[in-house]
Amino acid sequence: MAHHRLVVGEVLSRLKRYHIRIKPSECEWFKPSVVYLGHKVDGDGLHPTQNKADDLLNAPTPSNVSELQSYLRLLNFYGKFLPNLSTLLHPLHKLLCKNVPWVWTEACDVAFQQSKQHLLQSQLLVHYDVNKELRPACMRQLMGSGQSFRNGEERPIAFASRTLSKSEKNYAQIEREALSLIFGVKKFHKYLYGRMFTIITDHKPLTAILISKVPHTHISGCNLLILFLLVLSLFSSIIVN
Repeated sequence: MAHHRLVVGEVLSRLKRYHIRIKPSECEWFKPSVVYLGHKVDGDGLHPTQNKADDLLNAPTPSNVSELQSYLRLLNFYGKFLPNLSTLLHPLHKLLCKNVPWVWTEACDVAFQQSKQHLLQSQLLVHYDVNKELRPACMRQLMGSGQSFRNGEERPIAFASRTLSKSEKNYAQIEREALSLIFGVKKFHKYLYGRMFTIITDHKPLTAILISKVPHTHISGCNLLILFLLVLSLFSSIIVN
């Protein structure tokens, strides 16, 4: 509690220094948890709020593109809690493509129901700690790129994923692995830049290329790998399997 009082005092001092006013009637002080911007924040970390989770769980099966887009917007609000989301939602994303007729298949219904269960089983996201090791884990799923960002004792800070574009699906496997790594370090740039961190990947050939001390003349024709090497050169990192 003493430390908490010091932190609150420092926050109020900075608000005063920069002439920022707060409304006391809208403030909560010395609470074990608070709800802020759709998230419950406590000493352990970040959680989805029960109200928004209930809205998702009670959402009816979409009957058109507009209803599906509304559901996906609500689900993506909690995307940081959900690993491999782009792969899970692939059947639903296909319905949003241009000139694709609306046909709600069994695969769509399975993805819809599993996405709800995904949120129920979502993990606590711990607070970022500058004193703990950072270990972004990069994996290339069949339909998208996935990242889990962990701090210290292998507890997640956030998850992120995205769907591969039509051209990206034609990349060689090693290029898609590199794409996943590029996506990850860019997505979590604000956490990684200026710190040493360990990248975890399940692709051994890519690891061999990145840790090799030999000049990378043998990948001169692979623009994506060269791009990744340039991006990674901005960071202090090591890569492991």
